Amino acid sequence: MLFALALQPSALVVGGTPPAVVQAPRASPPVMMPKFLKDAFPNLEKPDDAIASVQEAWSDFVGKIVPAGAEPPVIEVREPTAAISAAGKAMPLLGPVFSVEADLQAALTNFGSYDPEEVRAEIASTVASAPVVVYTYGLSPFSSEVVAILESTGCQFKNVELGAEWFALGGKGSATRVELRKLYGQGSLPHVFIGGEWARAL
Repeated sequence: MLFALALQPSALVVGGTPPAVVQAPRASPPVMMPKFLKDAFPNLEKPDDAIASVQEAWSDFVGKIVPAGAEPPVIEVREPTAAISAAGKAMPLLGPVFSVEADLQAALTNFGSYDPEEVRAEIASTVASAPVVVYTYGLSPFSSEVVAILESTGCQFKNVELGAEWFALGGKGSATRVELRKLYGQGSLPHVFIGGEWARAL
């Protein structure tokens, strides 16, 4: 015992500096599992490498959507008919006539006025309600053509039919038609929105 005390004299000196305690450095800081995860999943094992675990889970998820080595599906989009394409090129010539007609129709069917902000808010809400939204007339060959093209892609879309045709619109349909023209510069239908963005049709 005397031999042991002689080896560490500084420990016996009152007021002396205690010997420094040296700990082995850690390779990485400890990873703690949040309490809510422990409570929610008591049998959940803490992964050795959290980043690798997340990457592996992501790869598994992506692999279920598109299996490794698989080609994405080919989507064949139906071309518009030649007659509709030709007629579509002439439509801008009739734009001024349709604009005057649309304003008169909206005024008459809404007994003089309507709330443009309310109509625009409804358009914005509708456009945001689906990945693809199309405003159409039921009997319009242009609208029917756009619907057929969208159906050929297999995409899910929302078809908002304002009325049977431009001359058969009620108050709400005529006001929506006018506000679509004011917002996007096109007085005729269809109006197509993809991902919330207006796309020129035909």
